[in-house]
Amino acid sequence: MPTLEFATINLNPSVQLDDEAMISVLQSCIAEISRTDGVSGMRFMRNLPEGTQDQILGLTGVWATPEAHAAFLHSGKMTPLLMELLPFITMRDVLHLQVGELSASQNELLLGEVLSAVFRVNASDRDAFEKLVGKQLPTGPEAAVSGWKAKQEKSFKMAEDFGREKFGQEAKQEAPADVDHWVVFVKTGDRSVLEKIIDHSKSVTVDVEIQSWVGI
Repeated sequence: MPTLEFATINLNPSVQLDDEAMISVLQSCIAEISRTDGVSGMRFMRNLPEGTQDQILGLTGVWATPEAHAAFLHSGKMTPLLMELLPFITMRDVLHLQVGELSASQNELLLGEVLSAVFRVNASDRDAFEKLVGKQLPTGPEAAVSGWKAKQEKSFKMAEDFGREKFGQEAKQEAPADVDHWVVFVKTGDRSVLEKIIDHSKSVTVDVEIQSWVGI
């Protein structure tokens, strides 16, 4: 099943978005990943902070199969580049989302300016959450991209552990085992759709984080 990788990344103190050395490494990372079989649409983004939000980076891309992700992870090709990023970033979170086959419009959405919403839902409320949210999701040419966090694949867990061990992601950010993550991406202009989803699901949502993203 296709899986969307969605990482959020903190900038280290004193590091700016226009740091040329960091941008060069980011570009090298994307080039290396994009040469891999079974991956598409991989890109870095920056958020547009609202209110008290911090300036962060995001990474999205689609793996055709868990096996393709595992093969890349075990190849070790990214490790040297990731280590070059250590002076610039710390990992905030990494999620691998079960999104299924994406349409052309959904792939296009992921390459544009988007809003993301990460919902944390108690596992016992997952069915109720899906029923509340289902009718609010755009379909057809305006389809959103959404999915639950994949929990079973070993390579996804390895990638998340790597972020914690090598990039300073704090253990407290790891959700309890009985909390599921559901993530949705909509076009920036569809904020009202996102607000409807949040409103309809608030009775069974632990919390939700919204970010606005543009490419870099």
